[in-house]
Amino acid sequence: MEMIKFHEMIEGASKIALASHLNPDGDNLGSLSALSKYLKKLDKDVYTIFDDVMIDDFRFLFKGIKTVKSSEIEDIDLFITLDSADLDRIGKDAVELYRKSKKTICIDHHHTNDGYADFNVVEKNSSSTCEVLFKLLKRDLIDEEIATSILTGISTDTGSFKYENTSSDTHRIAAELLNFGAKNLDITVNVYQSNPKSKIMLLNEALNRLEFYLEGKIAMIALPKEISLSPNYKKSDSEGIVEYIRDIEGVEIAIFLKEKENEIRVSFRAKSYADVSKIASKFNGGGHIMAAGATYYGSLEKAKDEILQEAIKEIKCKES
Repeated sequence: MEMIKFHEMIEGASKIALASHLNPDGDNLGSLSALSKYLKKLDKDVYTIFDDVMIDDFRFLFKGIKTVKSSEIEDIDLFITLDSADLDRIGKDAVELYRKSKKTICIDHHHTNDGYADFNVVEKNSSSTCEVLFKLLKRDLIDEEIATSILTGISTDTGSFKYENTSSDTHRIAAELLNFGAKNLDITVNVYQSNPKSKIMLLNEALNRLEFYLEGKIAMIALPKEISLSPNYKKSDSEGIVEYIRDIEGVEIAIFLKEKENEIRVSFRAKSYADVSKIASKFNGGGHIMAAGATYYGSLEKAKDEILQEAIKEIKCKES
């Protein structure tokens, strides 16, 4: 039924806008590029919105796709959000366009999604938005480029199929995507084996600020803005640092704080039993049990202290 409703809404629209959340990752970029290419096959007038900075690792997914800023378009028949549990995460300009659109669809997998669109396809037990999207697409229109985009999102959101959100369905879908011609080597080289030197240098800076708490069960790195905003580093260079922290022996909760001009971006990861989405929710954030994010307004030292206290509470609650 969801697939039928999805295609009915697409068939009734001429101008379609697609948007995913700011601070993009592989899942929302994979789903954004896959759906953009799919809708072009249906001869739709597609506007692929990108109001953020493209991460170099994922540029290969957008060959042939022209991205636009939300402020550059108007009069949209159908607005589709991808991988955004909270409407505000798509950005202020995109929200304004969304509210003016005739119809809206949300495709997502976050358990904090409250169903804000006219039509919501939210599968909270799916590994990724790309997995949800795959189930909505007509198989005869999936080619190797679309399959590669979807497999990229599944691979990145499952930690290369290591995380607990990886199900037997996830593996079956991945196998189908390979049968459609998904280029696994392209994903591996671009996403996992092309780290720029600046990224490694930033990782070195970050590790020099690594701190452990609660007998090593909590690990935190806080990057001050003189480092995070340095012209020596690109915005995407900090991607993966929080996972690096989580992978340390004995660490259950990993926390990465990145100070910007007027805010602090916070990333959380859990290893086995903590629910970091609960911590993120205390700071106007959200996400998954094992991976979440938030934005903090205030000083870096105050952010470290308040977030650490919530992380300690979460560990002690789960261990009591």
